[in-house]
Parts: sequence; structure tokens; C-alpha cells
Amino acid sequence: MRTGNSARIVLLTPVCPAAHGNGLAMRAGLFLEGLARSHRVNVVVIPVFGAAPPVDGLVSELAVSCTTLGLSEPSRGSDLPTVLLSTPEGRRRARDLHPLPALCPSLSGEARIELQRLTDAASLVHVSRSYLAPCLDYLFDAPLRPPVTVDLDDLDSGVQRQLGCRQEGERFERLERYYTSRADHVYTASVQDADIVRRDYGVSWVTAIANAVREPALPLTTSAEAPYDLLFVGNLSYPPNVDAARWLCEEIRPHLGPVTIAVVGSRPGVEILGLADLPGVTVAGDV
Repeated sequence: MRTGNSARIVLLTPVCPAAHGNGLAMRAGLFLEGLARSHRVNVVVIPVFGAAPPVDGLVSELAVSCTTLGLSEPSRGSDLPTVLLSTPEGRRRARDLHPLPALCPSLSGEARIELQRLTDAASLVHVSRSYLAPCLDYLFDAPLRPPVTVDLDDLDSGVQRQLGCRQEGERFERLERYYTSRADHVYTASVQDADIVRRDYGVSWVTAIANAVREPALPLTTSAEAPYDLLFVGNLSYPPNVDAARWLCEEIRPHLGPVTIAVVGSRPGVEILGLADLPGVTVAGDV
């Protein structure tokens, strides 16, 4: 891992940054690569989606350290930890934001202490996804603190409403409004989401940074006669995945010659199920 005397940045992420694989991990990897060009980066993983995988080669190459924090046991009822109510701002925040979205993690006592240690004297703290922002309430409340930037990636409020989860959408909107107004800069994955943040949340310090993938090291060369067997895996109720599956099957497939495509994933809707009528396309749904 990198060492040196450059300024130190803490990258707070729900997954281990990676060069390939999971889209959320790849986006965290994109920011890690950018930040590590001129800074030392401490990667801090809050494992929202379960145990963190082994450290990716990208992290080993670019980060100073990678720390995975522990979560507390799920709370019972609606009781709030006393630490959340210990300041006037904490009490206002609890009144305005709770209950939080289900994805917001609760750190163990030891993890909170470790996170504060890691952010102490940092030059900047970058947070991947809005649901991790409450972990930094102690920092937002501090009279003197490093700049804090938040990558919303998707606008989770809109995603939850598209999925029919109205209550979670409302909770995420409250969360997004609160933390975007307090962050020093906000990022989104699309220009459209950046426009929504500016228009609806009144936040001007927002920049769209699109997702990206590396180009292959060598050109992909194939024979026009070669058969293809393609696999598309994803949450098939997630609108961007629906668009991608349709694009692959309807727009790209006709250019590939003899091809089979298996579309696999959870909760396929009518648009996805209809793709099975195309030559060579199988929609498997959950497997």
C-alpha cells in the first residue's frame, strides 16, 4: 500500500473499492484512483451488505490502509442511542430525520471510536452514498472539521419511489436534503440527478461524475462466424438494469450473429419477460 507525506483523505464506503465486478465497488474504485493520484487515502469500509470481501488489488496498490468497521446489533423498538441526543443539533437531527432509511448502518461503540480516530487530522473525508453520512454526524457538528464530500451516486429517494417503496423514498429524501446542504461538495452519477439536487434541494455545489470502466488492454477481435453465449445478471426490477437488458437484447443482439443471451436476476417485470420472445434470448428470473 502507498505511503508518503502528501495530505491524507479518508474514503468511507459501504463496499471494498474494486477495479472490476460489482458496480458500487467499481464506483468507489473510481474515486479511490482519483484521490490517490495526489493524496494518501485511508479506505474505511462500513459493511452495509454483509461481511466485506478480501481487499481488492486496487486497494492494496493505491490505499495507505483499509479498515472494516463493526456494526452494532439491530436496535429494538424506536429508541435512539443517547449519543445522538447529546447535542442541540443532534436532537434537531433526530426530530427531522428519524426513522432513518433501513440501509443506514449503526456502528458499534468501538467502530465509532475508530472512525473518529481515522478522520482526526484528515485533510478531507469522502463519503460514498448518502446512507453512510449519519456515521459522520460528530464531524458535521464539529466547529472545526475537514471538508466532507458526499457521492450520492444514485438519488436513492427516486430509486425507492420507482420501486414502489414510498416510505423509504421519503426517508431518503429527508436524508439527502439534510446532508447535501451540509456537505462541502456533492457528486452524482448523472447530470439529471445533479440537476434535481440543484433544483429541489437548493444545493449549487454539485458535480456529475459518470460511472466508467477500463478499456481492454488489447482490442477484442472475433470471427464473424463465432457463436456467443452471453449472461446478463442483475436486479431486474432496477430501472437502469431494465434499460441495459433491453439495450443488449434489442439493439446489440442483432449485430452479433448467432448468439444466445440468458437474462438472470430477481423480480423481472413485463418489459424483461417480453425479451424472451426474441430469438436466442432466455429470461430465467431468479435461479
